[in-house]
Amino acid sequence: MLKQKSQYVRNHLADGKTPFAEIIKEFGFSLPAHFTTYCKKYFGCSPTQLRRKLIAEYMKEATGNRV
Repeated sequence: MLKQKSQYVRNHLADGKTPFAEIIKEFGFSLPAHFTTYCKKYFGCSPTQLRRKLIAEYMKEATGNRV
């Protein structure tokens, strides 16, 4: 269950469009700080850092590593 939740959170961050507040509500985090703690624990960085990293990885793949 936790692995599935992590994947869903990751996907929502990677789309670059879903607001953090929506992710926090959808996945039942009671406070934004809990979401940040979760991301740091399971992904090793803050939600903002993770979103930037995922978008950069997507752009590399989409452009054939020419970014």
